[in-house]
Amino acid sequence: MAKKPILLKNALPNFPSPIAPDEVAGLAMESFIDSRVITNSDNNWKVAQGPFEDFSQFGERCWSLLVQGVDNWFDSVDELKSMVNFIPKWRIDDVMISFSTHRRRGWSPL
Repeated sequence: MAKKPILLKNALPNFPSPIAPDEVAGLAMESFIDSRVITNSDNNWKVAQGPFEDFSQFGERCWSLLVQGVDNWFDSVDELKSMVNFIPKWRIDDVMISFSTHRRRGWSPL
């Protein structure tokens, strides 16, 4: 039986982001980085695969950028894995970072 992933919202309150939104967006523009944008309009979900030249096509609301393997490019992000050192290393693939425009205008971490 497959297990479902867990999302722990606000598990680390007041945690400062180790990477700026512009840096995440910059990674999503690289062809060797796995990235995608998820959009939702009237409960119609769509996915667009990166790399991206810009994000203006998605507008200012109701989309999320997801970038895989960010820990491979930023030591400060790689250090996040030490916070879950109780999980066996063989179970951790990488650190995916997501930024969303769902909650307010502009970028906002999920």
